[in-house]
Amino acid sequence: MGMAAQTLSSSKARAAGALTASIVLVALAVANPASAAYCPTPQWCLDPGPQTTNFGPGVTRTSSARYQPISIWNMGGGNFDIAFTLPLLPAAVTYPTNAAPINFRNTINAANAPWGVYGGAAAGWTFVNGGALPNGALTITADQVYAGPGYVGIYYKGNTRGFAVKVNSPMGMPVGNYHWVQVLADNFNITTNPGYGNLENVLDVGNNVTTPYYDTGGAANASAFYDLSSRTNPGVLTQNDWWIADLFLATGPGAPRMNGVPPGQVTLYNTGIQYGWANLHVSVGPLINYIPALRRAFNQDTSSITAFDDAMDCGSDCTELDDAISQSYLSQLDSAFNSSVPEPGSWALYMTGAALAGAALRRRAARVRGSANSSERRAA
Repeated sequence: MGMAAQTLSSSKARAAGALTASIVLVALAVANPASAAYCPTPQWCLDPGPQTTNFGPGVTRTSSARYQPISIWNMGGGNFDIAFTLPLLPAAVTYPTNAAPINFRNTINAANAPWGVYGGAAAGWTFVNGGALPNGALTITADQVYAGPGYVGIYYKGNTRGFAVKVNSPMGMPVGNYHWVQVLADNFNITTNPGYGNLENVLDVGNNVTTPYYDTGGAANASAFYDLSSRTNPGVLTQNDWWIADLFLATGPGAPRMNGVPPGQVTLYNTGIQYGWANLHVSVGPLINYIPALRRAFNQDTSSITAFDDAMDCGSDCTELDDAISQSYLSQLDSAFNSSVPEPGSWALYMTGAALAGAALRRRAARVRGSANSSERRAA
C-alpha cells in the first residue's frame, strides 16, 4: 500500500481561513433504498422497521429501524471521520464460501474460538449445505452506521442496535432449533492478536463457548439477531477501521443460548448475509466553506480500488480488504456520500441544528462504556 489519505496529503490540506467546528455531523439524507424493500434474493430483504425481542427478564433488544449508510463526524479544523456501510447494501453470500478476507469455511472448522474452547472439526462439529431458505424467510430491519467521539461502527444506544434481522413465519422451513453462525474479519484485532492494524478473522462467539453459534450468549435466538460491532474512535487521523461479516441461519445440536451440548452436524442455509462497515479520515484544512473540498477529497479516495486501498492503509498486514470491494461498490459509495453532504448554500442553517445535535451526542459519548466492542457479548 502507499501513503494513506489520513496522513494529510498536501492535496487535501489547504488553509483558507478558519471555522469553528466542534460538532458532530450525522448525515441523514440517504433514505431507504426504495419505497419497497430491497431484496437481493427471494429469501431475504432489507426492509427497515421496528423489531423488538425479549431474551429474558430485563433483557430486551430493539432494532434502530433505519438504513443509514453514511455517517460523518466533523472533528474540527477541516478533519472528518466518515463511516459507511460495507457493502453499501447488505449482499447475498452463498455457503460454502471461503474467500478473503472472511475465509468462512476454514474458520468454522478451526479448533479455537477467539477466547478459547469451541473445538471445530477436531471435536466433531461438521457443517453441511442446507440449500436456499424459503422465500421471505428473513428481513433485515436495520443497517445503520455511526461515526463520532467514543466509537465508530454499527449504531447502538441503550438497548437499540443498528443491525438487526428477524426470522419470518417458519412456514416451509425445516423443523429444528434455529441458530446463527457468523464469521467476521476486521483490521482492529481484539481477540487473537490485539491491536489496530492486526487482521482478525474469527468465528463470532463469546468467552469459553463450546458451540459455533452466535446465539450462545449473543443477542440472538431462533427468531432474531442483533449486532453492534464497533471500535474506539478517538479521532486519530491515522486510524481507518473496517469490519465485515458473513451471517447464516442454521439448525443443529443444542438449544439457543445454551452451552455444553454435544458436537454434531450443523446445517447452514446457503442464502447468507454479508454486511459490515468502514471509516475513513479525510482532511481538507480549515476552509471557510469546506463542503465542496470534502466531496472532492472523498471522491478522490474512492476513485479506484487502488486509491481506496491507499486511503484505508493500516499497515502491511491489512491488505485483504481489496477482496471485499469492487469498482461498482466505490461508485455507489461516492453517490451516497455526495447525496448525504449538505449543499454549501444550506450549510449555515444546517450548522445551527448540527451544533445542538453535537452537544447531545458528546454528552451521550461520555456515557459510552467499553473501548472495543465487536458483538453483543463484547459491549459494556
